Amino acid sequence: MITLAVWLLVRARRKPSSRRYALAGAAAALCALVNSVFIPAGAALAFGVWLGERGPRRVRWTAVYLAAMLLVYAPWPLRNYLQFGRATP
Repeated sequence: MITLAVWLLVRARRKPSSRRYALAGAAAALCALVNSVFIPAGAALAFGVWLGERGPRRVRWTAVYLAAMLLVYAPWPLRNYLQFGRATP
């Protein structure tokens, strides 16, 4: 899964589009859902997006990536909260 996330991010860097960055972010979230040790990896990839871009595109592509990542990952902590009554990643 992490290989897929990195590959999608490389593709997004080569031909930037909201769709490509969103797919990369979703893949990073799926990595975290498969194994929680990949949560920092998704954040590190987001930092890579931030460092790889310049100007207003930096904010836009990083926001798209993080929004997709959080949207895909959010149901799991929400489920944990509803199940256990406390916030757990």
